[in-house]
Amino acid sequence: MLFDHSSDGLIEFDERADFEFCGKEILSGRQFFSKEQHFLLQITSGKEASRGFQGSFLAIPKKNFTNEAVEMAECSYRVEKQKAIIYSPSYPYFYPSKVNCTYHIPQRKGFQIIVNSLVMDIGRDAVLQIFESVEGQFEKRLIEMVTSSQKLVYVSSTSSLLIYFSAGSNDVERVRVPLFPENVLFRELR
Repeated sequence: MLFDHSSDGLIEFDERADFEFCGKEILSGRQFFSKEQHFLLQITSGKEASRGFQGSFLAIPKKNFTNEAVEMAECSYRVEKQKAIIYSPSYPYFYPSKVNCTYHIPQRKGFQIIVNSLVMDIGRDAVLQIFESVEGQFEKRLIEMVTSSQKLVYVSSTSSLLIYFSAGSNDVERVRVPLFPENVLFRELR
């Protein structure tokens, strides 16, 4: 059982776990990320013979997952740099349910915008759309994803781009997003 909601590292004896697995349900190499600063693991062994487990722990600073974009409003970002990494909300933890986020990448004269996803794992109720600016309006949809079957995104444009991410309920399957980080890169046109 995994408990990742404790703000002080303590849990009650009969408290419900955030995640519960049988040993065979955890594949080798599976990673878990905590939401808070404490992450508790409780192992219960039955009468069956076992060789135990092996795992490792790494504390990753939250600043490593900060959007390299200016937040204009709640979950609405504008990319000002020539090269930036953007993340879905709460990454690398699960994104919140019912969240709507936009990432605006403005056109720069003489440059081509390239969006390349590094990690793509959106849930079944999430939608990712990328729009291209046509005559100042975001009209041309380049990509619409409604499942995580597509693992990579690559978009190239000389126009402004708008990335729109909308999530339904993420409480049941708690799929870790996303969709991002995505690399946003401006390549000079020659």
